[in-house]
Amino acid sequence: MNAPVLAPWDVFVLRHRKPANLAIHAVSFAMFYGGPLAALGAGDWRWMGLFLGSGLVGAFGHWATGDGGVSVKEASSSPLVVFYVTRMFLRMAQGRYGADIEAAVARHTEACKHLDDVV
Repeated sequence: MNAPVLAPWDVFVLRHRKPANLAIHAVSFAMFYGGPLAALGAGDWRWMGLFLGSGLVGAFGHWATGDGGVSVKEASSSPLVVFYVTRMFLRMAQGRYGADIEAAVARHTEACKHLDDVV
């Protein structure tokens, strides 16, 4: 019997559950998308500093809230993280992220039970 494996989305959701971390990520999200838009709108490349610093702000959210570990490299260079953060905020806007959290926690609990049975 194969052990249940969490999908990457589940792992991401499990590391993004605390309201304070989500608020910090909202700032990071605004910086990521807002920096380039502000740079284009203002005609001033210095606004790109917001874009470049957005990953550090997201990593700070994990450090400050203890909501799962994340490396600065992962937070600042992974295209998957950009996709998942965008997906997370879209799911929040749809009122569906709470269900994602519940489902990820349930799958994690099941995976852990399976490990206890094996050991």
